[in-house]
Formats: sequence, C-alpha cells, structure tokens
Amino acid sequence: MDKEQDIEKLHAEIKRLRELIGSWKRKAEGKESKPRRIFKESYRQNDDQLSHIKTYIIDYIPGDLSAEQALNEIVTSGILRQNEPYRFHGLAYTVKHDAWILELKNTVIHDNLEKYWEYYDIRQRRRNLKEYEKQ
Repeated sequence: MDKEQDIEKLHAEIKRLRELIGSWKRKAEGKESKPRRIFKESYRQNDDQLSHIKTYIIDYIPGDLSAEQALNEIVTSGILRQNEPYRFHGLAYTVKHDAWILELKNTVIHDNLEKYWEYYDIRQRRRNLKEYEKQ
C-alpha cells in the first residue's frame, strides 16, 4: 500500500514539473498566454436570485491607465466573450496585487435552493433555541 502511494505521489510530482517546465518554455519563447487568474469565486443571494461571481486578477493591463481605458482593453481582448454567460459586474485597481480586479456575474437557477434555505433556517432556529436555553 505504501509503495502504491509513493508511486502516485511521484507521478503527481512528475506532472507538476512537466507543467512548470512547459510554462517556462512558453515564456522563454514568448508564447505565453495572457494571464487571467481566478482570484476568488463566490455565491451571493439577493432577494430570490442566486448569483455566481468570478473575480479575476488582470495583471497584463498597466495600472496607470484610467478605469475606462482598462475596461475598453478588457472588452476588446475578448475576456467577456470567453466567459459567457457571465456578465460584467465590476472593475477596480488594487495596489496590493498591482493589477486590475475584474468581477463577472451570472444569475444561477438552483433547484435545491429552497431546500437549502429551509435546512439553513432550521439550523438557525436550533442555534437560537440552544442560546436561549443557556440563558
């Protein structure tokens, strides 16, 4: 069993190193793609709608551009088309990452959402009851 786990770990390490070598090779050849890293992904609920939000770090656009120019670059680069059905939700520059932060939003229809909120409501009531009993 230990030998199989060691072999799996070694295969995973080989895969990681191949990807790393390929990345550096593409960078050296000037073939690297424009970086679009997902910074965070979240769900938010407003009223009866559930939204799935993806936040990207866009660090290939210079930070000294105005927000309007950065938005124009994002629109012309095709990022929005590549991420359909997500729609533009927000754009801001952050000094911490020295990059533009792009938020894309998609409204989700979730069949089990009502069941989830019923479950959440029951759990919340139980917590409130326990806190009340402690007093």
